[in-house]
Amino acid sequence: QLLLLRAAADGESLALLLNKPTPLSLVHAARLLGPPLDGLPLGALAHNRVFVGGPVAAPPVVVHRFALEGATAVDADGAALFVSELGGGFLAAAEALLARGAATPADFKVVLGRAVWGRAQLEGEWQQNLWYQGAATRAADLEAAVLWQGGAAEPEEEQQMLLDAIDEGEARLGDGGGGENGEEQRLHALHEELDEHLICERGQDAWARMLREFGGEYRAIASLAPAAFHDDDDNDGGDEEPDLPIII
Repeated sequence: QLLLLRAAADGESLALLLNKPTPLSLVHAARLLGPPLDGLPLGALAHNRVFVGGPVAAPPVVVHRFALEGATAVDADGAALFVSELGGGFLAAAEALLARGAATPADFKVVLGRAVWGRAQLEGEWQQNLWYQGAATRAADLEAAVLWQGGAAEPEEEQQMLLDAIDEGEARLGDGGGGENGEEQRLHALHEELDEHLICERGQDAWARMLREFGGEYRAIASLAPAAFHDDDDNDGGDEEPDLPIII
């Protein structure tokens, strides 16, 4: 797992997992989440892949490298990294950058959900060597690794297969009705569905790639990726993940 430590407040730690790609693009996620996201002009970001950022359901955010109004800066070894809520204001600012050629869709990573630890919990896990801190030799390498988009987008027919599977449980996505409760129920339901359809092998590739780009001793660790990750035919075809969580 690759973890971008976003913020810490009142002893809690908030973070985004970076290597949990799903097959779904933003335009389909927006439709499933409903208002207020559905109906917003997604523009060139409509076909960006959605990543699952952790086990806790939370509205989608975007990781990027632009100091936009309302964006939260992330302290990551001198890299220019920011997190913005995915809303109309952000989309307008992003579209302006794209229109003048100052950005491309690959500069924006869409993340749904987050990881949360209680007071001193993450620090305790760190001290037990359950997590390791990673540091890139160059800020540009870190930015590129963090903003990795998960490879080429899945063909529309493959996305449609996932949408059909989700639509079979449409009641879970729609039972909440309107208002905040309905939005929250749709969010939790979609987060649960996407968490069950992660493209694990691509996440493993990102894990190894980031370590290689960190350079130095991390390159040797990256070589462990094939041995630390394999298909488990006895577990419904599921995939096991590398066993070296990295914090950046």
